[in-house]
Amino acid sequence: ITISYKLSRRNFKVKKVYKDLKKTFEYDYVNKQVYGGYKKLQCVMVRGLFGSWKQLVYFNFDTNMTKDLITEIILQCEQAGIKIRGLSFDCGNHTLLQQLGVLVELAYFFPNPADPSRKIYLFPDVPHLHLGMLCEVR
Repeated sequence: ITISYKLSRRNFKVKKVYKDLKKTFEYDYVNKQVYGGYKKLQCVMVRGLFGSWKQLVYFNFDTNMTKDLITEIILQCEQAGIKIRGLSFDCGNHTLLQQLGVLVELAYFFPNPADPSRKIYLFPDVPHLHLGMLCEVR
């Protein structure tokens, strides 16, 4: 992963998106290549906390988000001058939540891997959080 940006405001939040795809194949007649066959899309965007700026910084197919991967993305952003302050995520990836200490220690932040004196706050995605609460109530 290589990330390089020149930005005026440098406080950002990472948003992780995991999307189900139709597992289909498509043929590109111009390039004579077959594309597709993926079930999931992993996408990470960085957005400004005080401005309307956002940028896609990572995507891959059929890849699970892990603490190592999100750490690598955060380190690349920090090296480019983007100060990461938060991580927004859906609640479905229990492996990542356990690795970040959310399920074990009920943590709502973890130390920034680039600067341990700063915290990265965790923000569950509201629709998924709401759905999870409804399921617990029933």
